[in-house]
Amino acid sequence: MTASEQEQREYIGSATLIVLGIDLLPSSVSSLLRMRPSQSWQRGEPKTFRGKPLGHTLHEWGGWKKSLPPSQMARSLELQVLYWARLLEGKADAFSKLSNLGCRWAL
Repeated sequence: MTASEQEQREYIGSATLIVLGIDLLPSSVSSLLRMRPSQSWQRGEPKTFRGKPLGHTLHEWGGWKKSLPPSQMARSLELQVLYWARLLEGKADAFSKLSNLGCRWAL
């Protein structure tokens, strides 16, 4: 995408996969999805922002996030979602198991 095309976009954003659950174990999500997260945490761990603690607040639930690779970031949201659809194809059983563990997910 050229600089001119970027300036004409109506929005700037990116599609990120996130999985949340009260008792979520990031390693279990990674194992089920066969992916490494960009960021993850467990319930009770201190909240951080850019590696620094956010006061004394703790996460109320576990989380697992996977960001797009840099090669996809400048693409339109539609193409980003298509990228995710292709990447997640064949992982319905993994998402079913996550659901059975009480997890929720979204793009």
